[in-house]
Amino acid sequence: MNDTEQTGDTSVAAVRSAATVACVRDGPAGLEVALLRRAASHVFCPGAHVFPGGAVDAEDMALAESGSAGQTDTSTNVQEQARRLTVAREAFEEAGLLVGVHAAHTLASTDLTTAQAQLNAGRMSWADVRDQLGLSLAPETLVAIGFRQTPPGWPRRYATQFFLARADADADPTCDGTETDAAGWWSPQDTLHEADAGRIELVRPTRIALTNLARYACVADLFAACSDRNQLSL
Repeated sequence: MNDTEQTGDTSVAAVRSAATVACVRDGPAGLEVALLRRAASHVFCPGAHVFPGGAVDAEDMALAESGSAGQTDTSTNVQEQARRLTVAREAFEEAGLLVGVHAAHTLASTDLTTAQAQLNAGRMSWADVRDQLGLSLAPETLVAIGFRQTPPGWPRRYATQFFLARADADADPTCDGTETDAAGWWSPQDTLHEADAGRIELVRPTRIALTNLARYACVADLFAACSDRNQLSL
């Protein structure tokens, strides 16, 4: 499967390379995952609860091609590296969470929310944010756990790599107020219960991911499973 799909039928949306991340932490009652609610005005999955993520952009690809962000291992190709860099950018842009990066020093929550707002307003670039906050890219900290492609018939289509990341236990996801209008920590079991009751909406790949995450009581168990099997299949 190519990352971009060319078709003579202009009614079929081209497939874009993308990435998304399940940011997890240990909450008071066990494993929790950060979820965002897409705004009702959003073209793709309006109103659905989703993981942070998005399409690979030109900066992500340029960084991956330059090798300046380092390589995860010898088997990581440029496209996967670009997706890892996309996850780091999108997790902060959409949810204000730091994953796929290392911070040089402890950051106040106000510093993070201010930088997130500046990034979403277009007053700072992602590179500017990293410089200001003292962040270095660490794509090797992300664990690849699955891959999904949007089927034909959707207004936008993505070839999406799913990743897993350990979030700071004290961090609070913050929606961007434009593409997303709510954010929070959810237990996978509660999320599935709410979706089954019709109180929230989940698209199929998110539901599948949450069903698998619900099998684990804590972050340590989840990452041990990933280590034992190399990849936690979603």
